[in-house]
Amino acid sequence: MGKKNQLDLFESAYGTIDISDDEWYIIRTNLRTLFKRSKRARRSSQVRLALQEIKRSDDRMLFEKHFIQGQKIDKIAIDNYYDESTVRTYIHRATKEFAAAYCDGLLIKPFVE
Repeated sequence: MGKKNQLDLFESAYGTIDISDDEWYIIRTNLRTLFKRSKRARRSSQVRLALQEIKRSDDRMLFEKHFIQGQKIDKIAIDNYYDESTVRTYIHRATKEFAAAYCDGLLIKPFVE
C-alpha cells in the first residue's frame, strides 16, 4: 500500500479528508497558542493521551519538540540530523493524529460534518 493510500485511510477513518490546508493552518495555530500560553495544557492528561495516539515515535518526538517545547523547525532539523522538509512532513503527519485524538477530535470538529 502506497503512502497516499495510507493517508487516505487515516483521513477517512478520522473524518479529516475534507479539511483544507487553510483549515489545517488554523488547527496548527490553535495548537501553538494553546501550548505556548498554558503550562497546564501542556501537562494535561488529555494531551498525554493524544500524544500516545501518534503512531510513529519520531513523529511524536518532533511534534513534542515543536508544539510542546516551542522549538523552531530549523533547530529541530539541525539537532536531530533531519532535513527541514522531513521535519515538516513528520510534524504534519503527527498533527493530524494528535488533532483526531485530542479530546475526541475537538480540534477538528469545527471543520468536519
